[in-house]
Amino acid sequence: MIKLIPLFIVLAGHGQAPQVGSQVGIIRSLILAEKWSEALELTRDLESALAKRAHLDVFHGKVLESPPEGLGMYKEVVGGVVKGKEIFLYAEVRNHGVREKDKKYEIHLVSDLLVLDAQGAELARDEAFGESRFYADVPHEQTFVLVALKAAGLPGGEYTMRLVVHDRIGDKSSQVDIPLRKP
Repeated sequence: MIKLIPLFIVLAGHGQAPQVGSQVGIIRSLILAEKWSEALELTRDLESALAKRAHLDVFHGKVLESPPEGLGMYKEVVGGVVKGKEIFLYAEVRNHGVREKDKKYEIHLVSDLLVLDAQGAELARDEAFGESRFYADVPHEQTFVLVALKAAGLPGGEYTMRLVVHDRIGDKSSQVDIPLRKP
């Protein structure tokens, strides 16, 4: 845990030095006092505040064999080679907005899908193709989006499936490219 101290010193060094009573200053003091649990709780609060201001992060774009069981719980298609009747595109999302509504926490993401050929030319586009909207009893810091497609109409070849995710609560967007090959 001592390795965290340089992280907070770096954070404190950006912009103004922390004022007495500032969150970073308090976290630094707690770490120096080896009050790990208290420092961790305040660090989580700080991380949540930073995530609201950070760019939306869409990452780990994968082609899956079947729908995932949950976040990070999936069977990836080897080499992105699609052989079945359906294509499952998966991506993880963090730094999204969370809104408290009726004693629940809401996440609202909308996905566009662009299909690009091997040279990067756009072959197809479907805006607002997928919507991920759910309510939970606790705020989620990270989630995933899933797009299911029929493989029947896709001719053999190499493709890039560009998944553009729009955070309707946080008012930000990002994308991930997922390579795919159909024999």
